Amino acid sequence: MRQLFFLLALVTVAFASEVALRSTSAKGKLLCGNEPIEDAHVRLYRMNSEDKSQILDYKVTSSSGTFQVEGNTQGRPVNETTLTPVVRIYHKCGEDPKNDRGFRRMQFQIPSEYVFDGRLAREAYDAGALNMQLIYPGEKREKHFEQ
Repeated sequence: MRQLFFLLALVTVAFASEVALRSTSAKGKLLCGNEPIEDAHVRLYRMNSEDKSQILDYKVTSSSGTFQVEGNTQGRPVNETTLTPVVRIYHKCGEDPKNDRGFRRMQFQIPSEYVFDGRLAREAYDAGALNMQLIYPGEKREKHFEQ
């Protein structure tokens, strides 16, 4: 009887942790005017926070300017399994190389329809082609960007 109770408790804990597991993904292409941006930094955060512990994934854009970030809440405490994912992009499009003012930073939230139960996202949110020459609402500057 004791073994049955232990087995039932173990299955319940395993099921609860799987139910609490959430995942998301986003992809896109970064342009500076008509040219792809290579080496822009893209971070996926669990929520809108400055806390680096909330980073789920981190990528650098390829020579074609494309990126795909994906992440999940695996390994996080149950109270940290909600996802309101935010993608942050750090770039230097349109900046004068002689005057290093740091990285420009813009962000967007991934719609809730692209947050899925389970370890892998079933579909990536496609942000499309983003022209970083534009100044986006809420854009900031990061003078001390840490990779």
